[in-house]
Amino acid sequence: MTGMLRRSVAGAAGAAMMALAVPAVAQQETWKVGSAAQPGSSLLTIVEENMANWNKVPGFKIERQFVASEQELAQQVLRGRLQMASVSFAGISPAGFPEAALANVPFLWSNEAERNYVLDGTVWKYMTRLFEAKGLVAVGIGEVGWNGVVCKTACMGPESLKGLKARVAPTPASRMFWSAMQANGVQMPLSELFPALQQNLVVAADLPFPYYVTTPARESAPFYYDLRHLHHPSLVVANKAAWDKLTPAQQQGIRDGMLPIAQQRKMVADEIAEKVKEFRAKGGTYVELTPAQRDQYRKLVEGRQMELVNGMGGKSAELFDLMQAARREFQQRKPGG
Repeated sequence: MTGMLRRSVAGAAGAAMMALAVPAVAQQETWKVGSAAQPGSSLLTIVEENMANWNKVPGFKIERQFVASEQELAQQVLRGRLQMASVSFAGISPAGFPEAALANVPFLWSNEAERNYVLDGTVWKYMTRLFEAKGLVAVGIGEVGWNGVVCKTACMGPESLKGLKARVAPTPASRMFWSAMQANGVQMPLSELFPALQQNLVVAADLPFPYYVTTPARESAPFYYDLRHLHHPSLVVANKAAWDKLTPAQQQGIRDGMLPIAQQRKMVADEIAEKVKEFRAKGGTYVELTPAQRDQYRKLVEGRQMELVNGMGGKSAELFDLMQAARREFQQRKPGG
């Protein structure tokens, strides 16, 4: 009996020690961050550098998970299957955030400085509130780049796009742009684009160059026109229920761990300059359009901008008014403006 008692006491003590240890183990949070970024692009480099910083946050660990469809990325974070995601504004807009698509209105910005001023201030503050109301936390803003038009054969100028079978992204801006070009639009998610190009189901699309050049599209559609008709900002969002389980110190560490947006934009710009050289050296065609050439497309699009905004739904009209006010404010801040 004495031996059994000793074993019982020892077992109870061991169980007590294990129970005391549980809270310490529970403090370690392991998250997954989803991204559609491809290897070899600055877009993935940005995600990985953010992750390296986040993994320095005490009691926090994060792993990356590739998800080809950005719409699926957004849904997985909303449902809590992923704790966090790096996703473009266009990618998250169909998931109940139509206002995010305003950042992609074709030919909206006069220049990059104006764009950055409005996006980093007015748009970011407004969208942060909308995300939180629907179960997401906006951690930080990011960069993807400008869209250009890609084709399987030469397609310079709006006339060349008439009647072409073009992939239309599941966003209002994409539908409006390709409609203005009078293309034969075929809506499909990004994950279906590459086999569609290879099988000639579509022969044109529009993509940001840093992403395009890391995908099979660079081989099957080797003509890239740097139209810059719409810009893709991105963001990192977290599931609010998961976020609320973190300590304030961990939350702040994750926010602080994101690369500054100015650094991200420089990384993307530097990569484009280098990748364009490589692309051309391998036989690809990269065309930099002049302002006059861009104006040919702009004239077909600008008259449709307000119709696009009014049809987006949600609080899009309200946010767009604020964006226009911020644009005017920016112009007044310019020297001599």
